[in-house]
Amino acid sequence: MSLRGEEWDQLRKKSQTHILKPGLVIRYLNLLLGVAKEMAEKISEIIDANNEIPDFSDELYKWTLESVCLVGLDTRLGCLERNLPEDSDGMKMINAVLNQFECMIKLEVFSGHIQFWKFLPSPTWRKFVKNSDIYSEIAFKYINKAMSNLESIEANEDKPFTLLQAMLIEKKLDIRDIMVVIADFLMAGIETTAHSAGFLLYHLARNPDKQEILYQEIVKLLPIPYTELFTHERYFEEPFQFIPERWLNKKKMHPYAFMPFGFGVRSCIGRRLAEMEITLLVAEIIRKFKVEYHYEDIGIRTLLAYVPDRPLRLTFIER
Repeated sequence: MSLRGEEWDQLRKKSQTHILKPGLVIRYLNLLLGVAKEMAEKISEIIDANNEIPDFSDELYKWTLESVCLVGLDTRLGCLERNLPEDSDGMKMINAVLNQFECMIKLEVFSGHIQFWKFLPSPTWRKFVKNSDIYSEIAFKYINKAMSNLESIEANEDKPFTLLQAMLIEKKLDIRDIMVVIADFLMAGIETTAHSAGFLLYHLARNPDKQEILYQEIVKLLPIPYTELFTHERYFEEPFQFIPERWLNKKKMHPYAFMPFGFGVRSCIGRRLAEMEITLLVAEIIRKFKVEYHYEDIGIRTLLAYVPDRPLRLTFIER
């Protein structure tokens, strides 16, 4: 959302209760764990004869959209089904969001392009609007459906209220604001969470000794401190080496050296859920597979988020 000032501040304060508090977010663990397990099982079904998946990023988009829709709306889009059709709601939402992000990079002032679109609609602006409309139409369809089912649903330990239901019950926001917050929540998590999980799996694949330590930890205990992963020589020794042990004693670190979710009032509202999603997925995958990567090093492209500069072509070998 592009709100500013007091209007944005009030909307943020009224919408963040069930997304940022660890004690409330932990209630969604079983829901997210179920999706993570399905994702791990799907890998066995879609790997090729060489135990590879040509670009695992595509599958990670589906996993994260399935996760956020379940937590936000109590809705399963079926994104983890094999051979998901391109005209399915899930794929249309994913493609619409990726296209929007691509367009936003070209439209923003930091792109270096003259912003003619502010005065005369450009092809990029028209593409952005078209994909925004596609995403909004599908997202609000499911939001309206979830709202209509609210009266027949009760929360319990195994199935807590979704974010939408919790916001409606609290009545801190009007219906329109709630719908916008949820639509934003669904959009924001698709690419960012997917690529974070993808980079983590890539580095584990390139560092089998670290992957083995993680595997041994997974089979023994949870939570998993070893799944926490940044680069700056001023704050970290050997910043470009994959050394997960550096995160086991955060008291030695500068408090602002690692801020992947931002800081302050504008920090990522979905941080807690994203961390839980990634931890659960990586744990399930490493528990079930040894992950390998046998191609050129993957670098980073800077878009709205960091994304791989080549396909995430991972190999999954069942343990």
